[in-house]
Amino acid sequence: MFVASNIVPHCIFQINERHSLYYIYTALSKPVDLPGIYEFSAMGLLDDTQIDYYNSEEKRKIPKQQWMKENISEDYWEKGTQSRKSKEQWFNVNVHILMNRMRDDDSDVHVLQWRVGCEVEQQGDQVKFSKGISEYGYDGKNFLSFDNIESQWVAPSEAALPTKRKWDSIHILNQYTKGYLEIECVDWLNKFRKYGDSSPPDVYVFAKKSIRDKSKLKLTCIATGFYHKDVTLTIRKYRISPPEDEIESTVVRPNHDGSFQMRMSLKIKEDEKADYDCFVTYKRIKEPIIVKWDGNCKDCQPETVLGLIGGLLGLIVVVALVFFTLKKKSYSIIGRESAGKTASSATGFQEDFNTMVIIFRPGIPAENMVSVPEQLLQILDELDSYNLKKFKWHLKQYGQIPSSLLESADNAGVVDMMVERFGPNESLKLTVQFLKMMEQNLLAEQLEIKN
Repeated sequence: MFVASNIVPHCIFQINERHSLYYIYTALSKPVDLPGIYEFSAMGLLDDTQIDYYNSEEKRKIPKQQWMKENISEDYWEKGTQSRKSKEQWFNVNVHILMNRMRDDDSDVHVLQWRVGCEVEQQGDQVKFSKGISEYGYDGKNFLSFDNIESQWVAPSEAALPTKRKWDSIHILNQYTKGYLEIECVDWLNKFRKYGDSSPPDVYVFAKKSIRDKSKLKLTCIATGFYHKDVTLTIRKYRISPPEDEIESTVVRPNHDGSFQMRMSLKIKEDEKADYDCFVTYKRIKEPIIVKWDGNCKDCQPETVLGLIGGLLGLIVVVALVFFTLKKKSYSIIGRESAGKTASSATGFQEDFNTMVIIFRPGIPAENMVSVPEQLLQILDELDSYNLKKFKWHLKQYGQIPSSLLESADNAGVVDMMVERFGPNESLKLTVQFLKMMEQNLLAEQLEIKN
């Protein structure tokens, strides 16, 4: 559309959004002994995100998104369960009919699939039907598909012709199929999108000690659990955004459940008391989400305790050196006989002092000590991308850390989450354990030797 102007003509473009709703049904000719593979399964996909699921073992249609649980009545799920059970029986019969028609061997596993659904285009507030699909596949090949323009079935092979003739002869069935694809499916698509759009992102803000610069904190904002990528996230100081070059930001990334997340971090001084907040806008909700930082640092207190211990050790070192120096002077003045006793006394004290250092950090001088988070970061930086994925997998299996955050985190982020969740010592033990399970024994030994 062109808009007249006295100065320069302007072009205004509106980008069309495309959305889809599909259901996929899969039947096997016989069960297989593989985890997560069922003789019959079905799922709904909204914009390629799973929204419901059914399998032949649990025999229940269940929601896969929180907004589906919150917005759709129990009656919908009960009726959906009965419908899926009926389809399961139909598929079990027809997969064997096709096996006989194809003269396939019973000893092999054969697969019958059905994909049915619709696609729409949205421009502004207007939604228009774009495409409807109802197609069957057998052993990975197209078997039969519905032409919603001509209202008839299309058979790409001779084996499908008997089915095409039978179904095309039932005109009311073809009319129903066309009506479902162009009207009913679109209605459900719009309804589901409305439910998903009304679910705002969850927003979190927290601060932790910076691993690379101990004089600073790393303030992080996370927005997660949203289903459309048009989210903006900003860290603000006194309601003003810092310069872009001071911000560490991730792109929008998928979570394990089909929703999305993004995070943003900013380095600030440890003693800074400014008013920081996370500011999130989402075009599906009217008001922005603002979450203020409470000014707390989750892992600063343990560091303070360690600092006190370090200071105490430093004092002990000074006292020991003064004591040992005085004893040496005493040894040189008094003479050999009394010096023998003095040297023995000094040596005994020094042995006790060394034992104290060993208990604190065995065999490592205080000035060479490296904090646990720094050690863990060094180890993770040594792993290649394949082993890093394995490490995250082990950490995810161990539990307690959301996999959605774990998958998108860099090495420093992984260390932050581990130390925050388990504490430094337990994180150390877990890392050694995971490295050994991954057969990264040299790296595991490095950690064990240092600690």
